[in-house]
Parts: sequence; structure tokens; C-alpha cells
Amino acid sequence: MLTDDEGVVLRLADVGEKNRIATLYLREGGRVAAVARGARGSSRRFGGGLDHFVRARFTFARTRTGLPVLNELSIVEPYEGLRGDVLAYAAASFVTELVLETTAEHDPSPRAYDWLVTCLGQTCAAPFDTVLAFQLGWFQCLGVLPPLDPEGLREAGFPLLSAEERDGANALVAFRSVSPDSRRAVGRLTKALRERVLTRPMKSEAFLRELL
Repeated sequence: MLTDDEGVVLRLADVGEKNRIATLYLREGGRVAAVARGARGSSRRFGGGLDHFVRARFTFARTRTGLPVLNELSIVEPYEGLRGDVLAYAAASFVTELVLETTAEHDPSPRAYDWLVTCLGQTCAAPFDTVLAFQLGWFQCLGVLPPLDPEGLREAGFPLLSAEERDGANALVAFRSVSPDSRRAVGRLTKALRERVLTRPMKSEAFLRELL
């Protein structure tokens, strides 16, 4: 039974005139949907902090059946810059949609959660590079990223990377600058990974590409 956990808001959906369903990715609880009663009816409910990408400490009511009920939240990091920059918002939307599409309910990974919040914190500084870095680290957390050497990529059926491009991939996950060629090569690899893992195109991908 959920009681208290830190998490990130992945998605919000309106229900009725006053309530919302908040889909959260929790550090200890994994992906969870919870009812936020009165979240639409009053800006003071939850202190106005229930918003996309917000990182907070969430407290849940104990329920016997149905979705858990969100009682209150205490903001850890609002990531306000993500909502003030169109490209950063698009990049963060891509990141959170990928989390939604590749996780199962109640299947936690503290390592994956920590990588998510690390990348959200980097998104404003370098949106596109962070999107590439996030995918490399996230697919590694999921166990679907093969070794990046030629043998590992060839065996997995993915595009090969040169030595320089492999160095670029490692630089990306360390949030360092890379050459355009390395960026394009990692983009091809992450696209192949998404096509392998996902069953449908990501809605946020087209929006992000329009901005780049």
C-alpha cells in the first residue's frame, strides 16, 4: 500500500469537474496513477504544485480498492524553466512520454528514477543533447542497450558506431559537448532502440523534430 514516496509527474488527465488523475513515476513505487481530488476545482489544492515534470514528495491515502488517492505533495524541484522554454518543454515531454511507454505499473527502479531526475535537471541547458543522453542511460537501465563496440552492436542488429562516435555517446551521458557527426550517429542508434522497444510512434517526437 502506497503511503509516501518521491516522484515526478509524468501525465495529468482531467476527470469530472474537480478531479485529476496524476500518473507519477516514483522512486520506490515505480509508475503509479493516483486520484488528485479537487485538483481542478481550486488552485490552492496541492499548493498549485501538481504540474507536469514537477518532482515532489507525495503522500497517499490508504484505500482498499481503486486508485490510490493523492493527499498532499511537497515540492522538491519544480523545474520551472521547462515550462518557460518551448524547446525544453518539448524535450521534457519526450523524456516523460518515453518513461510512460516503457515502464510497467508498480515496477520500481531507483536507478532509472535517479537518471530521470538528473536528465530533467539538464534539459534546459541542452535540450536535444539531453534527450539523446537520457535515451542511452534509460535503455541501459531497461537492459536493452547493448555494448557499443562493433561486435555488440552488430550482434544486436543496431547501427555501428565508430570509435569517435562511441566517445561521443560516452560524452553525452556525462553531459559534455559532442561533434555533430557523433550526435547524428547516436540519434540513429536511439531511433533504432525506440523502434525495437516501442509498439507505436511517440507523439512528442514529431513536435520535438519540428523545433530542431
